Amino acid sequence: MTEKSAARCPVCQQANQCAMAAGTDPALCWCMKADFSYLELALRDIPKHSCICRHCLINIKKNAAHHE
Repeated sequence: MTEKSAARCPVCQQANQCAMAAGTDPALCWCMKADFSYLELALRDIPKHSCICRHCLINIKKNAAHHE
């Protein structure tokens, strides 16, 4: 079993490039400019304070667009 980490994406278990997990200014994190509004249903099984990576965010958005 993979250990949960704030620095790992809960979807793919790769580094999520989270500024807060890295100890840097949260305002500099890539996710501050990302739109997560359409992900509520896709991410309902992922803990609320987990940070997915940009790659998984893009893939989930693409998959959601294909199912509309």
